[in-house]
Amino acid sequence: VQGQEAPSQIVAAMELLNDYGQVDLIILARGGGSFEELMAFNDERVARAVASSAIPVICGVGHEVDYTLADMAADLRAPTPSAAAEMAVPDKEELLRRMRTYRLRLTGAMQAKLEEARRRLEREKRTLAISSPQMRINLLKQRVDELSTRLKSLLESKLEMKRMQVQTQQERLSALSPWAVLKRGYAVVSFPGGPTITSVTQVQTGDHIEIRVSDGQFGGVVEETTPPQEVADAC
Repeated sequence: VQGQEAPSQIVAAMELLNDYGQVDLIILARGGGSFEELMAFNDERVARAVASSAIPVICGVGHEVDYTLADMAADLRAPTPSAAAEMAVPDKEELLRRMRTYRLRLTGAMQAKLEEARRRLEREKRTLAISSPQMRINLLKQRVDELSTRLKSLLESKLEMKRMQVQTQQERLSALSPWAVLKRGYAVVSFPGGPTITSVTQVQTGDHIEIRVSDGQFGGVVEETTPPQEVADAC
């Protein structure tokens, strides 16, 4: 995301998402780059679009030291794009802890209701013991059984809903995993024991490189390089 057209494209995307409405959160992100490459996020139009967005915006542009107008206009600033993704997805352990808490609360409420019903039944039995109103006792027993069934169904429904929420968050976390990206056919290219290669300008013919895929890595040698403009023209 850079160049003269980038600000207008960002503004158009923000307006499109707000018009669509079926969006919970917007992440405005870009990987690291030079000051000039990040200028699109310092554009006043972009800052105003972020500030006026009805949908919450997390901005994660560049590296931790990079700070733009879009960062200041956003609802929340993340130091990097990956950190923005982590902020947007609830913590799995926290969800599990909440589910355990809800389960304990529901179990406690069910037990309290059942205990109250039992005490009421005992009071009624003692009150009606002289005349032996068996029908009344049977009705109270039936009421206790109905209450127990309803509470059990409510507990199971709540637990299933929380389980589905945890499963959904687990799937989101898995989709954000770097290994999931590699399994889709992508690879990480770096110098042997060195930094990751993100641009053709970092390598020269004859350089040794390491290529990591989902199930391992292998080495290679750069035979030729193609300038970015030629790649764009070919596409």
